[in-house]
Parts: sequence; C-alpha cells; structure tokens
Amino acid sequence: MSESFVITNKLMMVDRSIGISKQVLSSKQDDLERLEKAHSELVEVQGDFSDVEGECSKPEFTSNNFEGENAKDVTEIREDGLKTSFIAMSEEQIKKVIEEIEEKIEQIEEGISSLESNISSMESRKEELEKKKEEARKNE
Repeated sequence: MSESFVITNKLMMVDRSIGISKQVLSSKQDDLERLEKAHSELVEVQGDFSDVEGECSKPEFTSNNFEGENAKDVTEIREDGLKTSFIAMSEEQIKKVIEEIEEKIEQIEEGISSLESNISSMESRKEELEKKKEEARKNE
C-alpha cells in the first residue's frame, strides 16, 4: 500500500467527519433559533400576564351592586383563588419554563462552540493531509 493511498483514506475519513459535524452544527443552530424564539415569546406572554393581572378583580362587587354577602364571597374567591393562581402561573410556572429554556440555550451554545472548534481542527488536519499527500505523490 502506497503512502498516498493511506493518506487518501485518512482524507476521506476526515471529510466525512467534517460533513457529519457540519450537519450536527446546522441542526444545533436550528434548535438554538427555535429556543430563542420560544424564549422571546414566553417572556412576552409573561409580560402579558402581568399587564392583565388587575383584570382578575374587575368588576368590583359590593353589596350595592351584588346580592349582599355574595359580593364578599365572590371577592374572596377572586383574591384567594383566581388572582393567586394567576400570579402563580406568571411568576412561578412561566418563569420556571423560561429558566429551563435559558439553560438549554446555554448548553446548545456550548455545543455549537465545541463543534465549531472541532470542525476547525479537522479542517486544519485535512490541509495537513493534503500537503502530505502531495509530497507523497512527488516522492513516488
């Protein structure tokens, strides 16, 4: 087996590895784009929840415009149940999902950085192999 044949095989393996890595990189970039969009939309939804939080207690019921003690009961249900749940959804549940998305974004960004570094290294290795192949052909 000639040296140029061995180098050619190594070049093919490096080329395949570069191709696969670029496909994975593209996929991760797509994932990142989708997560960033979802993050942005969730932050907007969380803001919308905050903007309409006061709407939970409208209209205000009093004994004058609602059947006596029923006004107090309805107001308590709103304050203790509906408004509390509304706030919990905005401040706890949506916030938790936003934080999870931020963590996933960070992981993907680290993966992208690592892939880009690996691709760069493989491309340098490919250049070295191409030079060696050229030298091996000259020496044959």
